[in-house]
Amino acid sequence: MKLTVTLIAALTTSTLAGLVLAEKVSIKGNSKTQVEGRCGESGGVFFPSSHTNSTYGCLNKDGSGIVCGGYTKAFKKTCDTFRTVPPHLPTRAEIIKAEGKVKK
Repeated sequence: MKLTVTLIAALTTSTLAGLVLAEKVSIKGNSKTQVEGRCGESGGVFFPSSHTNSTYGCLNKDGSGIVCGGYTKAFKKTCDTFRTVPPHLPTRAEIIKAEGKVKK
């Protein structure tokens, strides 16, 4: 029973964590030059805006990143950041270990 409760709690936590993996932030401090500079430092891939695309951003090695700009007034003032989703739900063994139980 305790394992079931722990599994449900872990599943709920990982689901709720997914809701905060993306965040809208101000474009202040995220100019094209600033995003490109941070992207280069982290080894990510920078994509510039173009005549057909009004956004720019960076995709980091771990899958996280930032996308800034857009066509509307609201989009021109904001950036969207995103992080990667955890690689997997915890296994039974990981849950047991997290609870502090050691199999004998």
